[in-house]
Amino acid sequence: MAPPSPLRAGYIMEKLAADHIPQAAATFASTFVSGEILAHAVSLTQRDMIDFARIFLEYLVIENMSWVVMDEVSGECVAFLLIDDYVAPSPAAMESGVLERMESSTPVGLGLVFGFLEEIKVACLAKLEEVGQTPARGETFHIIAVGADPISRGQGLTMKMIGRAYFECFKAGYTSAVMEATGFASQKLAREFTMSSDEDGRIIMTKSYATYNTPYGKIFAGVQVPECVLTYQRAAESQEGRDFQEAIFFLGSYKELVQRSSIATQLSLYAFFQQASKGPATSSKNATKKVPSRLQFVARSMYNSWLALGDMSTEEARKQLTTLVGKEWPDFKEVLTNTSRIEKVGPPTPPPSIAPFVPPKGQDTTDHPTDLAGRDSETASDALRDLRANAQRIVELKAAEERSRLIWVPDQHAHNCGRCEKPFGALARWRHHCRKCGSCVCDACSPFRAPLPQIGLDTPVRICFVCQSDVFVNSRIAKEAESGRMDDGTMVFVG
Repeated sequence: MAPPSPLRAGYIMEKLAADHIPQAAATFASTFVSGEILAHAVSLTQRDMIDFARIFLEYLVIENMSWVVMDEVSGECVAFLLIDDYVAPSPAAMESGVLERMESSTPVGLGLVFGFLEEIKVACLAKLEEVGQTPARGETFHIIAVGADPISRGQGLTMKMIGRAYFECFKAGYTSAVMEATGFASQKLAREFTMSSDEDGRIIMTKSYATYNTPYGKIFAGVQVPECVLTYQRAAESQEGRDFQEAIFFLGSYKELVQRSSIATQLSLYAFFQQASKGPATSSKNATKKVPSRLQFVARSMYNSWLALGDMSTEEARKQLTTLVGKEWPDFKEVLTNTSRIEKVGPPTPPPSIAPFVPPKGQDTTDHPTDLAGRDSETASDALRDLRANAQRIVELKAAEERSRLIWVPDQHAHNCGRCEKPFGALARWRHHCRKCGSCVCDACSPFRAPLPQIGLDTPVRICFVCQSDVFVNSRIAKEAESGRMDDGTMVFVG
């Protein structure tokens, strides 16, 4: 596997630590209030969340199961994966006093969200108890939240963290994982989970639906998604099963490597995965699904590759998929578990059109450019002029860096709106692009206009409703900070 190019900036993936808290708390608060559908329902703002977020991350540092991704150039936290034990906090966390501080700093709206999630947890544990699988502490880990700064989306950061976390937690002795899915994106991921059990009838993978008819649930009855989905996945106990799970984690985490493989390999991987998770294409539960037409060349080719496997057993399909992954990427387990640096998708940075800083003519390059003491007025004036020019270069370089991180989704790859997921049409629904996150969206989901000076767009441009919430909240916080109405210690996230 080729090493990353030294000319391309990257990201660093590492365990959440105390020195990450200021940056990670700001990114978590911003992403949560702009992207979590339950947070929208109770009108949570970033200002409501920031103090709680800091204390919450202190607790997760003690639990030592969460991950962050830091931008190699700016040092900003661009993605996070927050995990704790599903049953109970660790003794160290309970003794530290951080849980009491979390409770006292929880915003009222967030308390309502927690109340609803607790109702879902009780229902999940009751369901597992019915089949004799009630977990104890140290057996089931809980994915609390996963998210990324909008400008870094499209890099596969969240999937890489999830794959790494699953592997690390299962290796540490955890036997199952739980995740709630409340929004469109997480529920789209949850739909891939299928009901399955082992030979003894124990649940391996399942999903439960929680409708909003509980005491806390009624508060969220008006949200756009009709129900909350909770997924439960059990670690495989056999070596063959663990190899298959690790292969799946790798494929989901490193899609850019899969896309570089041959078309035949990609079709085979798709076919084996479908056969392993859903059974034969001709089975009764799959026969009701619509077969792609012959004009849908890609979808039809994928379906035909699945159909060609006939009645191959799920066990054989899993074995074939694991073998194929091992053949194509012999070091896939090492990549999954030891990768810390992630190369950015996009053009190399800094762009060659941005000239590097050149010291003033005749100036000793060992001098610090801001050290003006002892110089005559003409030399000082020249140095200040060059400082201003260099500052402008830095601003341009930063804007170019932000633009290079923006992934512009091509029209031909977007068949549905990236927000409401409704199909595009020639007359009814046209394609547009959000200038902040690069998503291909419909007009109804991108009615907002705002300047984005951080990427060099000083005049108002089209942005989607998810990014609008982020821009609006940060703009309001910035104005309040300027007016002196905000405490100096408050962290803000400017995306």
